[in-house]
Amino acid sequence: MRTAGVGCKTGASAILTFLATTHHARFGLMGERHYGQKVILPRRIKADVVDGAVTAVILIVPLLVGQAIAGHAPDPVLRATLLSIPAGILYSILRDAIGGGTSLGKRAMGLTIIRLDDGRACTPRHVWARDLLDPIPMLSLVDFIGMCVDRRGQKLMDKWLGVQVIEGSRTAVDAARSRRGR
Repeated sequence: MRTAGVGCKTGASAILTFLATTHHARFGLMGERHYGQKVILPRRIKADVVDGAVTAVILIVPLLVGQAIAGHAPDPVLRATLLSIPAGILYSILRDAIGGGTSLGKRAMGLTIIRLDDGRACTPRHVWARDLLDPIPMLSLVDFIGMCVDRRGQKLMDKWLGVQVIEGSRTAVDAARSRRGR
């Protein structure tokens, strides 16, 4: 039964509407908020290069030290140097979460990650999944190309998590947000 001016949705129609609304809200197609300018590509690339250098140091330095002391150090010490491999991979995957919501490379380039729902700087809890695709080369390449052509410069996981990389430090973002009274 329908009443004047009130639309009743039942069954499949209501489910489809709910799914479409949820999908649009999740991917920023509905009620879109934009709190920062798209970061210019060279700055994002420089931040990724810095993060890659940190990952390389975590991976390579212990292995080189282990190779240099081979024959002079006990086997358990040499085996411990192999822990740098999972440590480097974990840093690559969790670099934004380990860095308190923003990786070391992004901090060095003056970038931060914000939540699109309220404009606040992200915490590790919000960005732990951001870099899950990075260790898989083909997915990382597709994600990079997608980021380059996206109008907001978002990676696939950025869209999924509702976050965006912007120019500005965490403290500047939070200060601007508090001045606006949000």
